[in-house]
Amino acid sequence: MVTAKAQEISTLSNLEYIELSSTLAALSNQKYNCRHCLTQYSNRSDSQMITEKVRRIKNCEVVGEQYIHQILQGNTQMMFSTCPGNFFSQSAMSWVEMSHSMEKGILPYPGGYMDQPNKAIEVLRIIQTERMSQMEKKRKEMARKNRSRLGDSSGR
Repeated sequence: MVTAKAQEISTLSNLEYIELSSTLAALSNQKYNCRHCLTQYSNRSDSQMITEKVRRIKNCEVVGEQYIHQILQGNTQMMFSTCPGNFFSQSAMSWVEMSHSMEKGILPYPGGYMDQPNKAIEVLRIIQTERMSQMEKKRKEMARKNRSRLGDSSGR
């Protein structure tokens, strides 16, 4: 219900939201990054064959009949029957780059924060939320590794 209400008042179209989420997913997870996918086996003699096989499995060039990829964006779970990397957007990438400037106090449009278009604020908030989520994942992973390392050293 909350998600439906948020979509009701959103200034982003569904496609813009999907493109932004997919672009953020490709930046944080190389399996959705087309450049990485196309070059990861380049040093192998069977690189073309293995790349084609991986791309077939991920439904890079077709829309499959079943959902095979999942992206969690905030509290929204999105399911894809083709590789989310297909929705990578240069426009969304520009917003990601703009968000770095905003963190330094440089707003994308003239005026103060309240003068910014709703869409700009919404997009930048989504990007910021994703960054915080990624940082939290890294923090938890580091804490888990530290606990593991301390557990290993204390047992000796």
